[in-house]
Amino acid sequence: MQNPTETAQLSRLIQQKHGLLVQLRDLARKQLSLVDAGDMTALLRLLATKQKLLAEVQQVEQELDPFRQQEPESRVWRDPSVRQRTALLADECTGLLQNTFDLETQAESALSSHCDAAAKRVQTATSATHARHAYVLKSTTRTGSIDLCAE
Repeated sequence: MQNPTETAQLSRLIQQKHGLLVQLRDLARKQLSLVDAGDMTALLRLLATKQKLLAEVQQVEQELDPFRQQEPESRVWRDPSVRQRTALLADECTGLLQNTFDLETQAESALSSHCDAAAKRVQTATSATHARHAYVLKSTTRTGSIDLCAE
């Protein structure tokens, strides 16, 4: 059996994880709006911030590892309401992860669309440049030539 100090630590870690996941979800929402706005500079700053948060989540997950090996029924809680609150936050963490994943997927898709559109614009501009150069080259070649064919 565990002592109440261990379950207090478990509760603290779940609360910490929940807070980090809320921040990640909020950043994922902002990421999507930055992608839609095409603000790549702000997007890169946001991604750096997200990377730090992900490292913190990973650290909390490592601290939670020992609790995964335990039987939940063997835990001793100082108060049943703390157990309920911790269970609720743990369930919310699952939803937050899914919501964040969905937002990430949307942002990735939007960014891919922006990249495809940019590539198309570059291809169109390149084709127009090649056509203009070919026309200029052909025009220049004709101006300097003399037709010596007799009809």
